[in-house]
Amino acid sequence: MAFLIDQFHGFRNWFWNPRFWLPGNVTWDDIRSTEEVRYVEFSDLLHTIPLAVLILFIRYLFERFLAAPVGRLYELKDVKPRPAPPHAVLELGYKECVNPDHRSIVSLAKQTDLTERHVERWFRQRRNQDRPSGLKKFTESSWRCFYYLSAFLYGVIIMWDKPWFWDTTYCWVDFPFQPLQREVYWYYMIEMAFYLSLTFSQFLDVKRKVGRYNSITIVKLIYS
Repeated sequence: MAFLIDQFHGFRNWFWNPRFWLPGNVTWDDIRSTEEVRYVEFSDLLHTIPLAVLILFIRYLFERFLAAPVGRLYELKDVKPRPAPPHAVLELGYKECVNPDHRSIVSLAKQTDLTERHVERWFRQRRNQDRPSGLKKFTESSWRCFYYLSAFLYGVIIMWDKPWFWDTTYCWVDFPFQPLQREVYWYYMIEMAFYLSLTFSQFLDVKRKVGRYNSITIVKLIYS
């Protein structure tokens, strides 16, 4: 255990080498927060975890008490199609391939003593079983639209009077001695907590091919 701890500390010291991250003659101790000045601290990232849980709770309230009634007003149904009859062999084949080709269907038909048409019908019912209802897709999309619009407006409001918003050369003025402004701090925390909440809820949300992009966004926010 002591060896692993030493290796971890060695890797941490190598990764956070001030010669790579900071200008010459500046160390991490020079930009630690004090009572007068607040700088970015890596430990701030821990605050995003309870904030992500709070965002999940707000999302639950939004979808259930606001988005869902609006969706029902437009006659969207939360009706799931009839489930496919349970079948162990076909279920195993479904986990391997949701849309099997003709050769796979023939093979499954021989294994189960069913007709090819019966196997095709079972796979069609099984795919429909996994599809979310129109109401679920509406509530989830409404939440994302609400958040992205709110985050965009909040970002514009807090950054409108910042000189580096209009001229990026100001981003390097007095670097790295740049105090962290409270409104910018909360903007970053909320953004990261939102994408962290998507990481938590991706197993229940409508399946999208964007799961890895959430992780990439979180990494980019951490190192920005």
